Amino acid sequence: MHGVHGVGGSNPLTPIFIMNAGVQFMKKEKLKRIDELWHKQKTEGLTDEEKKEQQKLRKEYLKSIKGNLKAQLENIKNIRESKN
Repeated sequence: MHGVHGVGGSNPLTPIFIMNAGVQFMKKEKLKRIDELWHKQKTEGLTDEEKKEQQKLRKEYLKSIKGNLKAQLENIKNIRESKN
């Protein structure tokens, strides 16, 4: 997969991956589904059910990104504190 479309605009996004225990990543199947829905939206449109699914997946994706970013920032903070 080259990126995820349809989350935050038309530009593809690359998921953030970090090596940290306890951080959960969105499954590839769900990322693929976000991409499929984005392409379908652009070509033929989505049903109401697909629109709801797309919104749910987008929220889950953004929650995952925010959680990963928070974990990275905590890791940086912990590294800095351990050096002092």
